[in-house]
Amino acid sequence: MILGLDISTSSTGWSIIDTNGKLVSMGAVGLSHLPDLYEKCDAVSAVLKCLDVKPTHIFVEQNMLGFRAGASSANTLITLARFNGIISNKAYEVFGVKPTIIPVRTARSKVGVKIDKGQDPKQAVIAWLRVQEPDYNFPTRVIKTGKRKGEVVLDHGTDDAADAYVMAKAGLLIHVET
Repeated sequence: MILGLDISTSSTGWSIIDTNGKLVSMGAVGLSHLPDLYEKCDAVSAVLKCLDVKPTHIFVEQNMLGFRAGASSANTLITLARFNGIISNKAYEVFGVKPTIIPVRTARSKVGVKIDKGQDPKQAVIAWLRVQEPDYNFPTRVIKTGKRKGEVVLDHGTDDAADAYVMAKAGLLIHVET
């Protein structure tokens, strides 16, 4: 079994595939409502402990290494790096497997995710995943207020779970099958 992780302080996605690349399960842990890194770490750790698998490999999306206009500050980068390291270590403690870090662009390229200029990368990954796993029942929710009231949309964290799937698949192709 292979575990892919997309670690973020707002939502951490996970995906489990077998060594043939078949999806076993995936999901995300919502963390935005938790007040600090310690409680966020506890929440992710609890989910990892509940996963009914013993992965032979763990692949983690590399944390952001540089600034993005309007999206990051030095404090944000440091916090994300700390959290990524803590959760990677928690995964090691839970499963006894040292995680391998994969840069997101490397992973997307390896599995064939194409992102057109101006396209939201998260939406490109979701579209790619729909092709890869046509039978997967994507979790949805209904918007309750505002202009989009009544619209059915993907549940929070689905994009993080999809990114974790990319990590697992890329890890399989880069590190396991070689």
